[in-house]
Parts: sequence; structure tokens; C-alpha cells
Amino acid sequence: ERSFKVVFGSDINATDDPDMQEPELRVLRKGFARVLSAEEIIAALS
Repeated sequence: ERSFKVVFGSDINATDDPDMQEPELRVLRKGFARVLSAEEIIAALS
């Protein structure tokens, strides 16, 4: 494991199956990525 710190933009990504968007975000939140909105990402970088 490389211990990457992943940030995933919840409102700046898309899917071809909208019904899978929220379930996938829940999976990512469980330990694979920090899921943030674009506004939250910009604030963290400012």
C-alpha cells in the first residue's frame, strides 16, 4: 500500500449510470477517498 491521500470531487464527476452515483460515493467515503464538493476542495486549497 502506498498510502495515497485521495480527494474525490462529488459534484465535479459524472457517470453513465446516475443510479450508481450515490452508492459509489458511499463506497469511496468508507475508506478509499475523501469525498468533497468543488467548493470544499477550493476552500481547502486556498
